Amino acid sequence: MPNAYTVVPSVVPGQLTVGGDLDVKGKILVGAFTPRLRLQVESVSQANFSWNLDATGPRDDLSRPAQRLVFGDASAPDPRLIRYNAAGNFDSQGLETCILSDYTAHTNTGDTVEHVQVSKTIRSHMIGANGGLRVRVSVTSNVQGAGTSVVRVKVGATMMLSFVMNATGVYIMEGVILNRNAENSQYCESSTYQVGGAMSGSNQVQTIDTSADTNWAVTLQGANATDSQTLNAVAIHLLNSFGPVT
Repeated sequence: MPNAYTVVPSVVPGQLTVGGDLDVKGKILVGAFTPRLRLQVESVSQANFSWNLDATGPRDDLSRPAQRLVFGDASAPDPRLIRYNAAGNFDSQGLETCILSDYTAHTNTGDTVEHVQVSKTIRSHMIGANGGLRVRVSVTSNVQGAGTSVVRVKVGATMMLSFVMNATGVYIMEGVILNRNAENSQYCESSTYQVGGAMSGSNQVQTIDTSADTNWAVTLQGANATDSQTLNAVAIHLLNSFGPVT
């Protein structure tokens, strides 16, 4: 402390400016009245940022709701939000995050080879044993001859979701890829509709090991060299979960 301060135990009068690191062994409490805001490290594997709630104790004001943002929890790769109602009952909620988005037009034409349009490496353990991905893909079939052109969502060489186009128009696919209580077991399903046209759907199971880095890609493949498709938009969101409901 500067010599100008008169220090009373646990009390610093006025504003405190810290020019370097502040090493706090306990918790940081903010607010001159309750409820209070807290930042604390609860254990070697978990830290909390909370309002009206101590991670190891009851709410400050039992008549009010409370919220707690949890970091580093071994049960999920991303932060989770725990919400308490006024009655003291709580709900643990995963935070949905976008991990891949591309809204630039990507046009594919000139051959019948499968071409990667966008790709992203999803790092190991990011999905989690009970997490999943929500996928939305929009493609315009500009020119379509005989046969069917194919849109695929893949991990490496493995197809997770797909749909076909046998006429011109805009096609939109909504799908999910869900880990089934294991990082190497997925349930995949999707529905696709042509704007102003018909709807179709598909499902399958796969065994991709998401405990390792995986390369995800959206590909386009024309049926004919003169066919043309434009990837309008793709968005993949990470859905966190904390285990099967029992």
